[in-house]
Amino acid sequence: MSNLNSRPGFCSTILDALKIRMSSMTKLDKECTLIFDEMTIKEAVVYNIRDDEIMGFEDYGKRGLVFLARGLTSNWKQSFVFFLSRGTVKDTLLKTFYYLLL
Repeated sequence: MSNLNSRPGFCSTILDALKIRMSSMTKLDKECTLIFDEMTIKEAVVYNIRDDEIMGFEDYGKRGLVFLARGLTSNWKQSFVFFLSRGTVKDTLLKTFYYLLL
């Protein structure tokens, strides 16, 4: 996982891996729920060894919104997208994100 792109937005690598994983699951095991969570994030400056860059000087926001899928009948979960914002995400924007993900 450390070699994945950890920038805001959809992570195509995770989505591709999830498709491969689901191809071997039964229809019942594929049933899942879409969960979202918004949280406050801590400001920090860190060195990204993989990309050889210092990250954290940019102000992308103080809150993170994460979407993940969780199995209903089998024990699996996977986050696949996150966004950053300066404040709480408005319900209209959250609704838009939700419908885009479906």
